[in-house]
Amino acid sequence: MSDINHAVKTNRQLAKAAREAFGTRARTLVSQLLRSVHEIDRLGEKRLSKLAIWFVDNVEHPGRIVAVVAPSALAGSMEIVLAYGLAWQGDADLILVAPSALVEPESTTLIRLTCINTPVRVFGYNVDDLQLSAVSIPTPDEVRQALAMGKDDHRRRFEGSGGCPDWRGIWVTAPSN
Repeated sequence: MSDINHAVKTNRQLAKAAREAFGTRARTLVSQLLRSVHEIDRLGEKRLSKLAIWFVDNVEHPGRIVAVVAPSALAGSMEIVLAYGLAWQGDADLILVAPSALVEPESTTLIRLTCINTPVRVFGYNVDDLQLSAVSIPTPDEVRQALAMGKDDHRRRFEGSGGCPDWRGIWVTAPSN
């Protein structure tokens, strides 16, 4: 086996081991939200991202889908987890649970949720004691204010990805770089 193939396999094995090790903690987090849950890796025939550990309240007809992101996840992982959750959510409620650092008020994921016309609940957790706290999704006005104050450069990130079709005019209020 070449060194590159060995390194890729080793990284995959490490990622799998980290997910499995986090599984117990993920179940602890979900148990704070729902009484009865089932861990899943697919919804019917639809595969789910391995960047999160997924749970449903009912395997046959999920009313709630919960995605729990591990503390080792990168910020970009949230975008992928959100995309999978939205793609397969159907009529179910989608709940995202992530380390508090990944769901701060100016995080791209929360800003995107402002643009999405489907209910998603978000919870951040303290990685040390697993205490959950509900995270508020910013309103369009809050996003406008953050942009006007020059907080992070969401404008640049969103202009390339299509932004929010219903209130694109907010980009005009952002300072130009």
